[in-house]
Amino acid sequence: MSTILKLFIVTLWTMGAMAEEPVRQELARQQQETGLTLASIYGKMATVGFAGRSYKEEKLQVTNGPPNEGAVSRDGENIAFELSSDRPYRRFLGTARVDGSGFREYPDVVSPNSFCWSNDKSKLALNAALRRHLHGELLIVGLDSKVTQEVEASGFVTSQCWSPDDKQIVYGVGDSIRIYDLAGKKWRELAKGEEPTWSPDGNWIAFHHDDAYYAIRPSGADRKQLFNQKGIRTGLWWSPDGRVVAYMCLGGEYKPNRDFDFAPRQLRVRRLADNSDDWVVVEPDVAYVPSYQWITPTSNKP
Repeated sequence: MSTILKLFIVTLWTMGAMAEEPVRQELARQQQETGLTLASIYGKMATVGFAGRSYKEEKLQVTNGPPNEGAVSRDGENIAFELSSDRPYRRFLGTARVDGSGFREYPDVVSPNSFCWSNDKSKLALNAALRRHLHGELLIVGLDSKVTQEVEASGFVTSQCWSPDDKQIVYGVGDSIRIYDLAGKKWRELAKGEEPTWSPDGNWIAFHHDDAYYAIRPSGADRKQLFNQKGIRTGLWWSPDGRVVAYMCLGGEYKPNRDFDFAPRQLRVRRLADNSDDWVVVEPDVAYVPSYQWITPTSNKP
């Protein structure tokens, strides 16, 4: 047998073995090699351990006390969060590096939530309280200039709302998914659904509607169903290479405490090419639903 043929057979065998590797096993391997993880912020920064189906929580050293709800940037270096002040009482936007340095406050951005970092980290899309709108206003905040651009009342974003060139955002108002162009200051409706997320390569926008997840081109073409899912609690969070998505839904086993009896919900991961799917964390289905972001720590990047 020739050397070239042997190499070809070995390559095919390796590709087949990789294709059969369960998604959680693949992510555990990548986490060990690169530090790839899922992270969320609420008071502390929580990161997921894929191999052990576990959480690791780290206290955030932030000026003016611990943050409330927040979001981490895609590179894992910066956080945006809601801060509370007692004198006088108010809630406002803050940003910092994960180690607490570089703290900035934005006192005019009141009661911020549903945070989304731009890819270049120069802007944030978020919902904030303006003009007494019942469900707030979707804003674009320039982090250096502190200039805000109003998008639409009652608009909400996920942690993955920006187009790769940071010129557009995708967001939801009720069951309407819309794309907003920052330069033209205009929006257009894309589809009916909720909690849209923009894929890292810019080619797809994922969302859920009527117990199913879908993907659609930013142009509105090629809508396709990805998979059915009962008890959906979040949109899909795309991994950096777009091959895997994470999401939350009802399911699993959870031992309730003696004071409350909550239904369980799961954080799950799915590889889109072959639908390999597994759970990674089970927790109570409480009112607060965390917003996750895939990150690879900078120190572990090649």
